[in-house]
Amino acid sequence: MKAPFTWSDEAHETVSRMCVSRWGIRFRPGDTHRLRDVSECAYLASGDADLGVFFERMRALPDDDPEMQAFVSQLVIGETSFFRYRPQFEALRSTILPALIAERRHQRRHVLRIWSAGCSSGEEPYSAAMLVSDLIPDWRDWDIRIFGTDINPYALRRARLAQFGDWSFRGVDDETIANYFRPVGARTRFLAHPCRELVKFFLHNLATDPVPDREHGLSDLDVILCRNVTIYFDESLTQTLADGFRSALAPGGWLLVGHAEPDPAVFARFEPVEFKETLVYRVPGGPASSELPARPAPTLSTPIAKHATPIPVDRSAKAPEPKLPTLVEARAAYDAHDHVGAAELLAAIASRPGADPTATHLLAQLSADEKRYDEALYWAFRTLLIDRFHAPTLMLMALVYLERGDPSHARELLQHAIFNNPRAPEAHLYLSMAHRALGNPDQAERSKDRAVRIARAHADEWASTDLLPVERPRIGLAKD
Repeated sequence: MKAPFTWSDEAHETVSRMCVSRWGIRFRPGDTHRLRDVSECAYLASGDADLGVFFERMRALPDDDPEMQAFVSQLVIGETSFFRYRPQFEALRSTILPALIAERRHQRRHVLRIWSAGCSSGEEPYSAAMLVSDLIPDWRDWDIRIFGTDINPYALRRARLAQFGDWSFRGVDDETIANYFRPVGARTRFLAHPCRELVKFFLHNLATDPVPDREHGLSDLDVILCRNVTIYFDESLTQTLADGFRSALAPGGWLLVGHAEPDPAVFARFEPVEFKETLVYRVPGGPASSELPARPAPTLSTPIAKHATPIPVDRSAKAPEPKLPTLVEARAAYDAHDHVGAAELLAAIASRPGADPTATHLLAQLSADEKRYDEALYWAFRTLLIDRFHAPTLMLMALVYLERGDPSHARELLQHAIFNNPRAPEAHLYLSMAHRALGNPDQAERSKDRAVRIARAHADEWASTDLLPVERPRIGLAKD
């Protein structure tokens, strides 16, 4: 029998130490309730008998394990969008990148290196690639590398797909979208412009991996974007990372951090440079800041050079953000077999605080449908961290474990699902499958008979349109 969850100073210290050592995440006094809530859901959703076993097992999990990734993803905010925080991208577009480009042309050294650290699903490094392709008409003749790194392998997979829903484009003008993207489904777009090839994504943990990292190209950089990452770090780690960024940047290189980042004293080894509505940091060397060429910011009436593609213009001040997609739309896309569109709609919903667990459950279902079982488990664990009693997710996880040859784990999850929702006939059906895989034919038959009886007794209580995919076998059971 599972021991109850008990939160103590010792438990808090254990989880806190793991968060600091693994990802550098340090919790302030006002945030400890979130750490407790996420820990409680993770423990109760696990198969561990007591909290000590749970902590020991979690400490042993690798960073890229689906359960571990789901845990950390609930502790940080991973929301992003194209050209997010317009003043910094305007500084890049109008001044910083033109200065670097002019310097390299003068040196006849056509090289440019940019790193987006903590890039999530890729909108930020792709935004940089779009700027570079606009500012350098002959960019194909340059050696340009843009790196996007994150600790979440599932976010990076989405980044590599380069497919984005409407929510990623809030504040981006229609002309830019039309120039760089093509529609894929009703509300999804693919970055079709060849500048996509400039971006390389890979796993990198800012708290534990080296900075600079010459092996992966993270050295002699011209620009580093690391925004709203160090807000989770303590001052010591932030200082270490700031010093590492300075070493990773070439002379005259630029560091852009979020406006809510720690005390500027942490970046004292940089030269602060003020732009309109933002402050960025520069490594001494290269062209003096007073000599940086300024390029006038375009307005809607500003002609665009014939050789250039349209310049991204932020219109968010004049137009409201697009409406957040709804589960109704996402489920309609899924039922229409538009998996790409459904995934983007669901990811946008899931990125918001207090998300409906149905969104993450359906992302798990989509991943399972495409046989990406680790990713399915990641989204399933995310769901249980929102609602640890979510029976459809427990059933889906059981099917994944059955597919992966672990019927014992599947049986345990199904028993948990039946305890939470004993009138779910499909859970008994899946349990019969687990018993059969375990070599228990009599128990398998009993579970199957129970599934049919429950389905027939309650067939009038549900509409097929309301059922999640994993629940739909109950319709057939009722007719069996």
